[in-house]
Amino acid sequence: MYAYYANSEIMMQAQTVLPEAARRDDATRTADRGYLAREDRVKRIPLNDADILSVLFDLFAGRTSAAFGETLEWWNETLQCDLGPRATAGVALSALSKWTFDQRAGTDGVAALRAQLLQRAHMLITRSASHNGEAA
Repeated sequence: MYAYYANSEIMMQAQTVLPEAARRDDATRTADRGYLAREDRVKRIPLNDADILSVLFDLFAGRTSAAFGETLEWWNETLQCDLGPRATAGVALSALSKWTFDQRAGTDGVAALRAQLLQRAHMLITRSASHNGEAA
């Protein structure tokens, strides 16, 4: 640290920071992640596909603002890039048509979309658990 005096001389001040071991224990100090042994025992509960889809349904219906740590905009961007033309056409047909035979014709596209969404969600859950020990 430096102290400025009226005559513009800079003088060094002694460092007054105590080493970590010499500090008093107080509520504002916390251990780094992984320092405590009990943190290694926290198990991640695996989510089944129905639970994951339920969270995504809530996001797409507007009941929540994020799913697995990502916003609706992120999920929309990922939808646009991974489906092939036939799968995209099937999803559009299922979404736009009221006819039962069109719904059946779009089943493959809807299944491909569902698989892509589940793959993305599993990736986010795994990444979240490995980075901070918590599922998103």
